[in-house]
Amino acid sequence: MSRHVLFTAVKNEAPFLLEWIAYHKAIGFDTVIVFSNPSDDGTDELLAALAVAGEITHVPHEPPVGVSAQGNAARLANEMGLIVDGDWVMWLDADEFLNVHAGEGKLADLIGRIGDAAGMLIPWRIFGDGGNSHFPGRFISDDFVTATAKHFPPTREIKTLFQASPKTAGFAMSGINRPIVAPSATPPLFLSAAGTAISNSDVNLQWLAGQDVAATNRAKPADFSWRLAQINHYMLRTPEFFRLKRLRGRGWATGQAGASNSRHTDAFYAKMNRNDRQDRSILRHRAATDIQVKRILSLEGVAEAAAFAERATAMALMRAACRREAEANVQPEDFKLTLPAPEAALLRETYAGAEVVLEYGSGGSTFVAARSAGQVTAVENDPDWALRMATALGNGGLGGVARVHFEDVGSVGEWARPTSSAGFRLYHRYASAVWEKPWFVHPDVVLIDGRFRTSCLINAIMRAEKPMTVLFDDYAERPNYFWVEQIVKPRQIVGRMAVFEIVPGMAIPAAVMARALGSFTDVE
Repeated sequence: MSRHVLFTAVKNEAPFLLEWIAYHKAIGFDTVIVFSNPSDDGTDELLAALAVAGEITHVPHEPPVGVSAQGNAARLANEMGLIVDGDWVMWLDADEFLNVHAGEGKLADLIGRIGDAAGMLIPWRIFGDGGNSHFPGRFISDDFVTATAKHFPPTREIKTLFQASPKTAGFAMSGINRPIVAPSATPPLFLSAAGTAISNSDVNLQWLAGQDVAATNRAKPADFSWRLAQINHYMLRTPEFFRLKRLRGRGWATGQAGASNSRHTDAFYAKMNRNDRQDRSILRHRAATDIQVKRILSLEGVAEAAAFAERATAMALMRAACRREAEANVQPEDFKLTLPAPEAALLRETYAGAEVVLEYGSGGSTFVAARSAGQVTAVENDPDWALRMATALGNGGLGGVARVHFEDVGSVGEWARPTSSAGFRLYHRYASAVWEKPWFVHPDVVLIDGRFRTSCLINAIMRAEKPMTVLFDDYAERPNYFWVEQIVKPRQIVGRMAVFEIVPGMAIPAAVMARALGSFTDVE
């Protein structure tokens, strides 16, 4: 008989594990596999007790330096053969609950709708804190019933329920939200949560061809649906536990804990604290979850481990509160917008109507974007400046909406100009690499104000999936840029800044193709 396997990799999740395990057992998972790296809130002790009682399989591990905890767990799980052909498998984090809408809301109902397909891509629904300043004890309760509306872009993040088979080669290392697909002349069929075959998007086709593509963490709009299932994602929980999450760091990214954690900031909390709609659908399993919690607590050694974890968590919360008070005294560095007045006014007006901004080069404009747009990424090739910007944004409470992406193109000097051509093989990455990151969201507005400027425009033209406005600074004063008008002409020029409108499918004429490709090594 096929197993129904719930898999996760955790650190410092003790207060939430019992309910998470109980709920998923209540809806039909019969096997729970938990990897954990060292914790200080009682997680290790609680998982050990659950394993001794036979409730879960627990695999402690310590990721090597530079290796993400989740990536290491995926590798070990594959090497250990923990998943076997025929298993139905889902990897969920401890703040993610599979909420099945099909039938009676059980896992079997969803598997029945998947039928002969290999699996289903199921998107998040992000739940806010519900106004809870402290954790009331359960998520499957009336305390957490407010969530985002459908149009919020981060809800396109997906997790995959799949059946292990010769066509699925285990957990992926980079694109951990989906399994690895074994290369085959007839790739497996995967469904969206609408119950239809997933689209033939580039990302889907690469993944189904066997590539471990990091960008598979999100579904394309055509593949987004909550009709048959959703992932209730209680990503914030409450303010106090969000502070602990910041200190813990990220499971997917390495070296991001405490002040280095550029994701889990106050601004991120404000952005993701979505309480736009009421969704009580998961509460139909409340009674069954309660029964499972009581059963698990009755197992030998589990109640004692849970009590220890409660005390350890209280101490961790106290330490986090003290640390936050100390961090509140840090004064953020102030970056002013240095553009001339007409260009500055144009930038502010354009940013005000944008949801996602991409900047090549950073500074005062990045702060303007972080305070007006929903999300901003700034590309930098000067490591010292990138660190200075990231620190200032984090200390200013803007790290959650503003990301500084450092792209190494070799040694640089003043104004981030490469000091030699030794790194020329990396030059093309300045304009292009950020678009390939798993967290990247296609922008509404692009500011070009750094290095390799014409290549940044060419790259935007080549990769456009939706209309974009490009603000190209210093354009009017530098005739060496004007050749791009053989491809697209500026809609407007304000002072030294040109405004280009980019739409999907714009062609680069053959006569200028060589120069367009060569622009990726032009540092100006």
